[in-house]
Amino acid sequence: MKHLKTIFITALILFSAGLAHGQIRGALGMNFLFREFKFGLQAKMMKEFDERFVLSGAFTYYFEKNTSIAFDFDGRYKLIKIGNVGFEPLVGANIRRFGEFFDSSLNAGLFIDYEADGFEIFLEPKIILDSKPVWVLTTGFVF
Repeated sequence: MKHLKTIFITALILFSAGLAHGQIRGALGMNFLFREFKFGLQAKMMKEFDERFVLSGAFTYYFEKNTSIAFDFDGRYKLIKIGNVGFEPLVGANIRRFGEFFDSSLNAGLFIDYEADGFEIFLEPKIILDSKPVWVLTTGFVF
């Protein structure tokens, strides 16, 4: 629990520093973990560093009997945009706690966004590269 507080406070400080610097975008979404089906809500912050590179951090709370949370830190490359649909491969780190289980792993996936008429939605399939790989799907709205 002590490590969780440290991670949360560090993320909050980084988020606040990023807001002071500008160009931060947020997103809210739903997260589905497929090894042992879990459903959660996710809040994501994204920082564009140039026209091609984006860093993002996300916090997910899974609805279970035990406290289950995950933090994701990803780097994305804006590969191509076809019409209103953008495709961005990503790699990053995942830190998660399910009940008493605590682990960290690498992850890889694709961030797909669709912009139209003043709103933006995203779909993010990724795999957590653990001893037993886990598929995760996140979808939601960018603001």
